[in-house]
Amino acid sequence: MGQPICLFGEGPADRRERLRLLVAQLAERGIKVSLEQKQVSQTMDTNEEAIDEDSVWYHEGTAELLSARYWITEYSMPRARERLVQARLEAKRPGPEKAAKKQELHRKLRDMTNICSQVGDTRPVSYCEFSPDSKMLATSSW
Repeated sequence: MGQPICLFGEGPADRRERLRLLVAQLAERGIKVSLEQKQVSQTMDTNEEAIDEDSVWYHEGTAELLSARYWITEYSMPRARERLVQARLEAKRPGPEKAAKKQELHRKLRDMTNICSQVGDTRPVSYCEFSPDSKMLATSSW
């Protein structure tokens, strides 16, 4: 049924109850499926095509969509190529050099402090900055 045999902290009585609910839901789904099949067969009897909702279908997009996809590709591919080059260079660095860089980063992070904050997210907002035209405000949180 695609369900775990036992959940954490679940006793035998809890398992039986969960199984009873799953079997009831399965029976309810079976009734719905049989009703849907009956409707589909009636529809096919009237010479109408039944549409399979799970099948994959394609249609041609607009010219604007095509040009947007080309623009996104031209924009992102050079950046992805540069990220891969940087990742390959980073992978070739020796272990001690990587460890030293990591230690320096940890030292910098320990020196960071939260001077003030406002609640503007699920966590306190730690930094904000206006856009160059002062129309937008970007915020970040911990």
